[in-house]
Amino acid sequence: MRSSYRGFEILGFPPPSSGGVHVAQILNILEQFDVKAMGANSADFIHVAAEAMKAAFADRAWWLGDADLRLCLGA
Repeated sequence: MRSSYRGFEILGFPPPSSGGVHVAQILNILEQFDVKAMGANSADFIHVAAEAMKAAFADRAWWLGDADLRLCLGA
């Protein structure tokens, strides 16, 4: 799986592994923010990074998860 972040080429594992998809999605979300100006470990950066990860994990559960299990759970 190939993606980019601020001019860097990012290589990750393709499906069925969800890792490459996660990294690409999180970095694509973070690319919309000036994370450098927020400062490392600032409350703003941690909040934006946590929300990006939350979105990626929610998408994984819905789009990359086991569809049969999702039907059993009634989601």
